[in-house]
Amino acid sequence: MDSQYPQIVVKPPGAGLDAALGYAVLRFTFGLNFLFHSYQRWVNMDKFVNTIVHDFAVTPLPGWSIRAFATAIPFVEPALGALILVGLWTRGALVAGAIFIALLTFGTALRGDYAGLAAQLLYSITFFLLLLTSEYNRFSADAWLARKRLSAHS
Repeated sequence: MDSQYPQIVVKPPGAGLDAALGYAVLRFTFGLNFLFHSYQRWVNMDKFVNTIVHDFAVTPLPGWSIRAFATAIPFVEPALGALILVGLWTRGALVAGAIFIALLTFGTALRGDYAGLAAQLLYSITFFLLLLTSEYNRFSADAWLARKRLSAHS
């Protein structure tokens, strides 16, 4: 093909809608995962926190920091999950979730838990993909609020 002529890419009808639907399904499913991930931790919070403190005793991290972080996890996960699920403050929730996973990854790497690291890498990739494709975030509270603001100013 001659480089002086731009390549024409024809998108099938509905490609934008398909991307928006795909984004909504991934965001919704990921939000559900985060929202309900802490359910078992809530059922027996003391056991969860004490298990984390015990598991991380082999790391150079001070025990008080492990206990504080482990206590925060069951509150952070469902809060981020709910925001991601409905698509409210999506960018901020995704960035906060990515930072949260990075912190978990740091601790997990110190422990040498390679299965845990693999799972956290999948979460990290999902955060990346949702941030990368956020232009398709049409079916969300953010998009609804934006449409409402536009119609109020019209």
